[in-house]
Amino acid sequence: MVFPTPMIIGILWLVLGIEPKWAATFFFIMPILSLVVAIWIFKSIFENKFGDKKSSNEHGNDHRFNGSKNDSENIQDAEIIEE
Repeated sequence: MVFPTPMIIGILWLVLGIEPKWAATFFFIMPILSLVVAIWIFKSIFENKFGDKKSSNEHGNDHRFNGSKNDSENIQDAEIIEE
């Protein structure tokens, strides 16, 4: 089966007023663009399932001590407690 691209380009030209060169460009770019978007979505899903769990933190800080503080503030608090 032959894909009726010329007919669709003609319909776009007549109905929407898109010139044939832009309609043809649309038909060449859209499959490539959809492939890129599909790969991007698959990559993001794959990284969320099997990726590094630490990357889900806001800034990559270790929140074992206190969820709102970063490591340097925790170290400063520990030094104050020791004195």
